[in-house]
Amino acid sequence: MRSTILPAVLALLLAMSAGEAAAQTATSAATRRPPSSQPPPADAVGYRVGQAQVIPLLDGILHNDFATIVTKANRPRLQRVMARDGQGTVRDVSTNAYLIRLEGRLLLVDTGAGTLFGPSLGKVGPSLDAAGVQLAEISDVFITHLHPDHFGGLLGRDGAPAFPNATVHLARAEAAYWLSPVKAARVAEPQRDWFDQAQRALKPYADRGRVKLFDGPTVFFPSFRARPAPGHTPGHTVYMLTSDGQTLAFWGDLVNAGFQFDDPELPLVYDTNAPRAAAERRHSLAGAARQGEVIALAHETFPGLGRIARAAGAYRWVPVHGVTDASAK
Repeated sequence: MRSTILPAVLALLLAMSAGEAAAQTATSAATRRPPSSQPPPADAVGYRVGQAQVIPLLDGILHNDFATIVTKANRPRLQRVMARDGQGTVRDVSTNAYLIRLEGRLLLVDTGAGTLFGPSLGKVGPSLDAAGVQLAEISDVFITHLHPDHFGGLLGRDGAPAFPNATVHLARAEAAYWLSPVKAARVAEPQRDWFDQAQRALKPYADRGRVKLFDGPTVFFPSFRARPAPGHTPGHTVYMLTSDGQTLAFWGDLVNAGFQFDDPELPLVYDTNAPRAAAERRHSLAGAARQGEVIALAHETFPGLGRIARAAGAYRWVPVHGVTDASAK
């Protein structure tokens, strides 16, 4: 039976104004521990963006057949694009989240899948541990969109909030869609389950007054802001970290799969508005290629940091490796 608490969660969240939330709970010294003296492992490599530090977190790797995430009509088009490197449509795909040390706060952009995608994912917690950070130290969680591999880690295995002292930030348009029983009734599986999973993940935080909804472009801190990038989902959001003239943009699923560099128009079956998603992708790819800013992608090969370059009428991904400054060319 479909959960009956979804309408209640929707009403609670949508009643909140963008400026409402409980006061932030200061993390006590007792909850902190010094970072490990050991060199950071491969899934906890830090990058500097001005005064901020960004640590990519590997949630896990899925063995994916990209042919299953495009429509049947688009599969020949996909196969033509992916045949260029001779590897076919089956690939290993990273799921990445990002920890940000900024102005005395510990921010998290997305949470990974938690328990929702099986044993291959759900490793954000251990990745944070490897970075010397306890879950209770996270002050803010910024969700790019409400797909399970991005919000599932909000809950621990016991169903309690994984980040007990964090405020969850989410676009109001995203909450309005994924917490709507009317919308849920109109979609097929597996997406129908995603509605139920989203409300279950958010409810414990909403009950504690720890969900903030925002509308449109929003500045959270002087160095951290959001811009809407709808299409993949109604409230899909890009987050921008800027410090000392350096910028890193967290794109979420704006580019969900590598073939979308070669063919930005190629949609996914999970796009709620495929034309809008393609338009956002074209606009963002062109801007990133022109400006040379560093991008963080949720499903590019870990650590998922790179730049966009123009290539043969389309684009290509240029990974950033082994640098301590995210603005370094």
